[in-house]
Amino acid sequence: MLSFASSDCLISHYYFGIAQIGRVYPDAKSTKGDHFTEVQSYRAFDAEVFAKHDGDFIEVIPESRVSNYWRDGVRPITQEIYQRIQSLASLTEPVDSGVRAPTNDNAQGLPESLESGVEGHPGMRVVSTYERDPKLREAAIRIHGTTCVVCGFNFAEVYGQHGAGYVQVHHLVPLADGRETRIVKAKTDLTVLCANCHVMVHRYRKKTLTIEQLKALIAEFAI
Repeated sequence: MLSFASSDCLISHYYFGIAQIGRVYPDAKSTKGDHFTEVQSYRAFDAEVFAKHDGDFIEVIPESRVSNYWRDGVRPITQEIYQRIQSLASLTEPVDSGVRAPTNDNAQGLPESLESGVEGHPGMRVVSTYERDPKLREAAIRIHGTTCVVCGFNFAEVYGQHGAGYVQVHHLVPLADGRETRIVKAKTDLTVLCANCHVMVHRYRKKTLTIEQLKALIAEFAI
């Protein structure tokens, strides 16, 4: 169950949908033991559900947590409370269609990868993002150059100075496939792809192609 707080002078709490909790990992920048979590298979309510119903909170808030209960974005609730929240809301169809949006490097001026989300619902977007080190990207380009390793496309050769130095950096083992933070080496764990090849590698959520598989596809259908 997903709930968020919004505040002006007063704090209001709402439930916006249901989802599965994926990987949980610590926030390295937090001094309070905070964690991040991945949100998977998100399904939005047609309309948000207010945390209070008939004058009382739907959840049972312990006296010791009255002042900071809503700070925890992920917290256990009983099956009874879960079903009560669902009874007060109607669900949209599942968002996850099985097709994964391209995983892109924010440092290249591209949008965050959208693992799950809802369009057309004002003021809300749910995403899963994976931290990327811009220094690793720079190192990968120094090592591998700016020519796509699959199709040989080079942006500078087609777009001149406007495209000079541009290429997309690809993780040979996608970050989303890992369960823990890991060390990434620019020489052995990264490579460079043009935009078309990068999209094709990541086109399907459950089937990230290898470089060899993508080269084989191009060879098979080349005229």
